[in-house]
Amino acid sequence: MFSRVATTGSFVFLLIIALPSPVLAYVDPGILAVLYQAIYVFIFGSLVAWVLRPWNYVKGLLDRFRKRTPRSHAADSNESHP
Repeated sequence: MFSRVATTGSFVFLLIIALPSPVLAYVDPGILAVLYQAIYVFIFGSLVAWVLRPWNYVKGLLDRFRKRTPRSHAADSNESHP
């Protein structure tokens, strides 16, 4: 049974390849480069966005920097000195 299905499927596949239909549009050879670039950008964009998480990193650095800075002069002038 399986060999009959495989034989029929192979025959249909060979017919599709051997009897191509006419092409009604032009396919630019450079389209593969565009597809490659899209895949490349998706992979490395995902890497940056989900693995490295640059915004959270920068935000964490800024928070640490703000905690280390001394108090402003305006806050010092409001305190009473003995």
